Amino acid sequence: MGPRRHPVPEVPAGSRASAAFRPLFSCARFQTPGPRSPASGAFPVSVAVPILGCMRDDDGSHTTYPRLRSTVLDTVDVHGLADFYRRLLGWEYAPGNGPEDDDADEWQIIRSPGSRQGLRQSASPRAAGQMLAFQYAARVPRSTWPDTEVPQQLHLDFTVATEAELEECHDRALALGATLIRDESDDPAEPICVYADPAGHPFCIFVMEW
Repeated sequence: MGPRRHPVPEVPAGSRASAAFRPLFSCARFQTPGPRSPASGAFPVSVAVPILGCMRDDDGSHTTYPRLRSTVLDTVDVHGLADFYRRLLGWEYAPGNGPEDDDADEWQIIRSPGSRQGLRQSASPRAAGQMLAFQYAARVPRSTWPDTEVPQQLHLDFTVATEAELEECHDRALALGATLIRDESDDPAEPICVYADPAGHPFCIFVMEW
């Protein structure tokens, strides 16, 4: 995996979250990694999942579940792919994991705006926001989807509320270097466009209210 310099979510002292989750937050510094892509690039996507998250059951007992921390995309150009998704989504670099930080050529993280503020206002770390991470790999075969020669293995789904918003995001994606794979923007049931990002990872943008 990439460098283990990941921001630890903040929990306000005295809150229900601080009481229920404090023993588990210490585990965030010891990330349980997903499968590391081999040098061959045969597995272009991995998922980082720390053991973090606890829910109080009705009987007062606690059940611990893993929380999805971030989806990690392999790329030969960490700077380029991180900036592509940052500008596509309007997100920000996570503190200590941006383009000017140590190991930026190997590892960067972007997060949805207001992630820390959202956590402070919530009693659960599950509201901490969304993050994408980017990890250097010497070789990442470009997916040939829908052909199965090089499978996609995993793809990202993004939604917008209206067809007008889809058209706006479509233009921005292409301007940033995405490649249109499939255009079903005129589908009356679910307008959707499928793209490949600059590294070749497929992603979708479609109209849905939830």
